[in-house]
Amino acid sequence: MLVAMENIIRSKDTNKGRKIFGTTFLGFFIWNTLCIYWVYNSLKVIGPVVALPISLIPYSLGPLLMSSACWLYYRMRLSTKRGFSLFALVCFWIGYEYLQVTG
Repeated sequence: MLVAMENIIRSKDTNKGRKIFGTTFLGFFIWNTLCIYWVYNSLKVIGPVVALPISLIPYSLGPLLMSSACWLYYRMRLSTKRGFSLFALVCFWIGYEYLQVTG
């Protein structure tokens, strides 16, 4: 994912922030779906109509927060050096994890 973000940052395209957010959201959505498919399977016993909207919450909220951390890295990368912005990415990611665990 870092390579994809770096390729977008170095490209001459416009709307790099949107492309980074969209690319990371899609990648993290696929990752979350493959990793936590059991949420839907465990809720299927109460009915697939009920299980689908309930399972979409962790499927989409997780990638949204992960992509937000990557977007914040992109914004930091615009104004600082790469090493400092990578350190900031670690801080943003720890903040995301903290929010996920305590929220």
